[in-house]
Amino acid sequence: MKLENIDVHMLALAIACNTDASERDARHIINTVLLKQGRQHGHKCQNDQSAQDVCDGTYIEKVEDVIQLSEALRGVLALAGENREIARVIETALESHGL
Repeated sequence: MKLENIDVHMLALAIACNTDASERDARHIINTVLLKQGRQHGHKCQNDQSAQDVCDGTYIEKVEDVIQLSEALRGVLALAGENREIARVIETALESHGL
């Protein structure tokens, strides 16, 4: 297997622009591939299957939590309407996490 360094944000945008997947779906796909590559695992996880299973489950739960939180923030943003200060805070938070 040949590994390449790729800008994850640009890859997600490319997937979203060239398929019917949303940018959120594209990021989920990318995170799943990275997870399967084992790049999130440390030395302990590489050598212990039960530790790796726990790590995988924790990572997947964290990704799902972040996606749900970003959706909630977008909902608050929609409700905030004209309040530019609330919009700025939410947009900054989402952008800082690549969402």
